Amino acid sequence: MRNSRLGILVLVVVFAGLFSLSSCSCPSCDFPYTRHVVQGVVFDSESGNPLTGAKVCLVDTTSNPLPDECLTTGEDGAFTFYRVPLTVILRASLEGYSDNEVEVGYWTEAFKHVPIPLTASVGEGEWRIVLSWDNVPAGEQELRADLDAHLWVPAAGEFYEVYHGDKGSCSSGPWACLDHNVISGPGSETVTIAKLQNGSYSYAVYWMADDASDNWASSQAHVRVYDSSGLVGSFDVIDARNVSGDPLAHRWWNVFTIENGSLVVKNELDREPPQPTVGP
Repeated sequence: MRNSRLGILVLVVVFAGLFSLSSCSCPSCDFPYTRHVVQGVVFDSESGNPLTGAKVCLVDTTSNPLPDECLTTGEDGAFTFYRVPLTVILRASLEGYSDNEVEVGYWTEAFKHVPIPLTASVGEGEWRIVLSWDNVPAGEQELRADLDAHLWVPAAGEFYEVYHGDKGSCSSGPWACLDHNVISGPGSETVTIAKLQNGSYSYAVYWMADDASDNWASSQAHVRVYDSSGLVGSFDVIDARNVSGDPLAHRWWNVFTIENGSLVVKNELDREPPQPTVGP
């Protein structure tokens, strides 16, 4: 009988220990914390260089900062959060830059990498367009997504196309330039309009991958548009599976146009670019 009671006592202690290990050990237990880890890098959207001294905070989906859940990046721009909620927002800020929030949706892996681009304050009369994306999950591996930004600038009744094949110029015509080209995710590409011209601009993103264009939504592609007043537009790519026809054919994400200084939302996937293209 004594041995039976001792065995029961041991089981109770073991289960109590397991419960305590799985329970929340975070500053606030109002959110479903897990053992998931989020790591990332805060970087300059124009140069791609890591940013030192950026403040990165965990924020819940109602935009309330979680107590004591902020970090400051070192020289490598990196940050790491442990025991992260299943759904959370990362908010990054740094003096001289516009704040950026990246939503980390539900994921099943124990580790998540989240790059956060920050864009420097935009000068009067300038516009800045920041494209960011992640790799696409594919079982135990990831597909290296390659997305390319394209901007069509009005020029003498025609269009000048700014893209990786012709990065344009911000110091002369067409007064728009691609700051740097990234060929695989996670990545970011920034296009700056130095002087807004009269007429209609078109901005679109092309999927360069050979076999994953049906995974637009999984890439978490996002476009942010800034002018001198701050953020003026924010766009998440739609799910290609909700588009009629073969999703593999919808390689163009037509995001928006600028019509005589006003942002006009498109946010649609298509087989064709919004304007004739020199080449993807």
